[in-house]
Amino acid sequence: MSLDRDCYLDDYRCYVCPEIDAVAAVPPTAYVSPNIGWNAGARSIQALDGNVHVAFTMSGDENGVILGFHDARDRRPPVAPSLITHGWYFFNLRGSYAVRYENGAQVGQPMAYDANSQFELRRVNGVVTYAVNGASVATSARRSDGPLRVMTCLYAAGDTAPGGTGSSASGADANFKGALTSGVAQTVSTNPSNPTFNNDWYWTIVVGAGATNLTVSLVDNGSGGFAADTGWVIVNKGAPLSSNDNLAGVATAQASPFNVSIDSPAAGTYYISLDADIAVDGLQLTATVT
Repeated sequence: MSLDRDCYLDDYRCYVCPEIDAVAAVPPTAYVSPNIGWNAGARSIQALDGNVHVAFTMSGDENGVILGFHDARDRRPPVAPSLITHGWYFFNLRGSYAVRYENGAQVGQPMAYDANSQFELRRVNGVVTYAVNGASVATSARRSDGPLRVMTCLYAAGDTAPGGTGSSASGADANFKGALTSGVAQTVSTNPSNPTFNNDWYWTIVVGAGATNLTVSLVDNGSGGFAADTGWVIVNKGAPLSSNDNLAGVATAQASPFNVSIDSPAAGTYYISLDADIAVDGLQLTATVT
């Protein structure tokens, strides 16, 4: 056996080596890698169908978050942004920006946003529109049909999906007539071949954080019968209501002119129900958020 040149064999045939200087211990260190990339995500448990609307707010400091509609029949892991058919992409590039996102590609120009901004996706009769703070900003050229889920993809450590504040969805509900755009009148008319007004019809309007007022007005420019029938306009946050429900504390109007005004409304989705059992033609329904 060969020995180190500084070692020797003593008289007792033991190996003797010179003393080695001690080395200070290295304190324990934890290394954390952010694992940057589209490698995390989630989707809603419940599948939605028919007319659907989803509203949400973000924190304003996202590195990379994409949130939107996903085909409920596709069971692949929710980590690929291309699986989101219609959504919003939130990112930070010397400021917080959001841009529409469809099937793996950005659509349109990014816009600045902050924690007070409320975003919405609406699908009505297969047509998807994008809204910010209650106002529509674009309509997608891509149709959306069949059941879907809400899905999010996350890019970096610290990114999170938004909570349920201001979120709402409507499944296959024939009484849901669409999402209103602030300040834009919606014509309400019954089918002449079946002229019975359905007292369960309702619309929605999204109110963003910091709004000072929500005003809903109904003007009868046609039949005149809605006022004669003592119809109701009912505005409620969270769910549609009818005159058969307990309306204590709910904003309503039961006489012409049908105007409902809510000061300092909480952020979220408001349901506007029209309640009457008549044929109508030419009603103008308008919801305005300021």
